[in-house]
Amino acid sequence: MRDIKQAFWIAGQNFYGWKKSPRIWMTFILAAILCLMLSDQIISRIFLFEGRLISLFGAISGIILGLILCFVQQKFGVISLGGGGGTFIVDAYPVSVHAWDVVLVFITVLTVGFLSVWYPVRYLSKRLL
Repeated sequence: MRDIKQAFWIAGQNFYGWKKSPRIWMTFILAAILCLMLSDQIISRIFLFEGRLISLFGAISGIILGLILCFVQQKFGVISLGGGGGTFIVDAYPVSVHAWDVVLVFITVLTVGFLSVWYPVRYLSKRLL
């Protein structure tokens, strides 16, 4: 009985390490796609779409989280400027959010994310496919 528990424990640890490895995931995904007999161009498009979707989700969630943090700082003053000795005019670090800044950050994150997806997909599709 003890040997069976050890075997299951080792298998569980291997599975835990396996599911955290993106390289193994991508290998299985690529193998599954190749089993479907898709063309190389469609495989590249799938990986580009997946990477762009991840970049879009990251940009949107980052903008939302940043806006929430700025709102909390404006209303509650979480980050203070000093020990409260009266040396500053304001007690909390001032925050100002402008729509143009949000749009500029969103466009920058999407551009960098799309480029960081495009280059590896192009390189790997030439090398592996």
